[in-house]
Amino acid sequence: MKKVCKPMDIPGIKACRNNRGYIVVFMSLILLVLMIIVTAVLEIAKLDSGKTKAAAALSTTESDMLAKYQKLCFERYHLLVCDLSDGGKGEAATEEMMKNHLQENLGDELTVDDIAFAGQEYFLEDDYAEFKKQISDQAYYQAALAAVNAIETKTGGQDEPVDHDTIQEMDDDVDNTKEVRELEGMEEEEEAEKSGTELVEKTVDSDVEDPRETLKTFTASGIPALIQPNELIFSNNQISQEDDIPSETCDSSVFSDTNTDFDNYTTLKSDTTKENGWGQSLVNYGEAIAYASSVFNCATDVKYDDTYLNLELEYLVGGKSNDADNYESVVRQMIALRLGPNFAYLLTDAEKMASLEALSTAICAAAPFLQPACKYLLAGCWAYFESVLDVYYLLRGKKIPYFKDWNSWMTDLEHLGQFQDAECKEDEDGMSYKDYLMILIALHGNTIYPRMLDLIQLNVRQEDIEGGDPNFKFENTVTAFGMDATVSMGESSFYLHEEAGY
Repeated sequence: MKKVCKPMDIPGIKACRNNRGYIVVFMSLILLVLMIIVTAVLEIAKLDSGKTKAAAALSTTESDMLAKYQKLCFERYHLLVCDLSDGGKGEAATEEMMKNHLQENLGDELTVDDIAFAGQEYFLEDDYAEFKKQISDQAYYQAALAAVNAIETKTGGQDEPVDHDTIQEMDDDVDNTKEVRELEGMEEEEEAEKSGTELVEKTVDSDVEDPRETLKTFTASGIPALIQPNELIFSNNQISQEDDIPSETCDSSVFSDTNTDFDNYTTLKSDTTKENGWGQSLVNYGEAIAYASSVFNCATDVKYDDTYLNLELEYLVGGKSNDADNYESVVRQMIALRLGPNFAYLLTDAEKMASLEALSTAICAAAPFLQPACKYLLAGCWAYFESVLDVYYLLRGKKIPYFKDWNSWMTDLEHLGQFQDAECKEDEDGMSYKDYLMILIALHGNTIYPRMLDLIQLNVRQEDIEGGDPNFKFENTVTAFGMDATVSMGESSFYLHEEAGY
């Protein structure tokens, strides 16, 4: 009987059937690994997409915050600043606001766990570096910068009208009286103490009219008040500690008052030279001065009628808490600024010096050794009268040359104080009140930066001005900042850091 071969008995078939299970398991494992990899890749892609979305949303949130710049600061003063305090509520309140804003941008898929500011660049830090940079970056005030540079041309760059050589010549003249003192039998030490003092009380002939006596009647009445224009209006506002201004305090003038008695030769030399050396300061602070002259009011140039103080450029010079005090401070300093050039001119005018020689000789008839010092003191007094008249006309929009000549000199020794009879010989190429104000601003150096910020802050904090914010403070403002954020997606979370700035 023939034997039938069954399929299971075919060689190798049984082994193949036994291996099929292994293949299925192997393929299942491969598929499982592929599914895990695909799932992981999809999850990573999802997380990466979420992170990208969150980063973009965070950047948008920061941009939205920067878009909330103080508009009055920008529109009027061309400064971009962002207040991180949310109107004085504090940075924590702003962080909470930005967290909610970011969550709205992300939707329900992502959750903002935490958000915080990091790396803020505050507007007032590093000695007002950002303020100085924004001033420097502006191009709108180039015309004003040209006006500042023109001052050097108008003055010939001579910022020391009474120079060392002039002072030396005066000293030599005064020292020549030593021989006279010896002939008179006077002790040099005794007279050195006098140095030309008390000339009015002890040596004046009652028949001789001393112009220093005339000046006393003016100073007693208050020269700033006497020459104040009728149309000049002072603001009623007063800066107080409650205003919390950037400069913290209102500082007085950096210059001492001129001795209007003109009774001390040493003091005269100091008074006629203390405003010297403004040229380099004008160069160093040229951009800041040009900026200030472009955005702030002064007595002769009103740009806005809604400012906290009316005399804003004067505040940069005086640093006082109100217009009236700043006006007085500026007038006194501007007279002092004009005193040097006027005194220097007098010394070169032979005719005028001859008149002073004769007058001083008459005054010092009882003590001739004092005559040289008296002559220069009288010259200082005369130059002071001329300087007062200069400022009188500057306040009324006239232009006065920095260096006088015979034609532009206005006062007469015999009629000092009779301003109504003095004709203003205006020079179209001369310097205006604002030009002289710029020189005074330059002399105050780095203090002008916080004082400018004082004015801006005080103006912005006025509620009745469009765009005003009563809670605005420069100390809360930044020009750049970063944000740290932690965002979760399901069971995963990631950290973000984004920076933004103007």
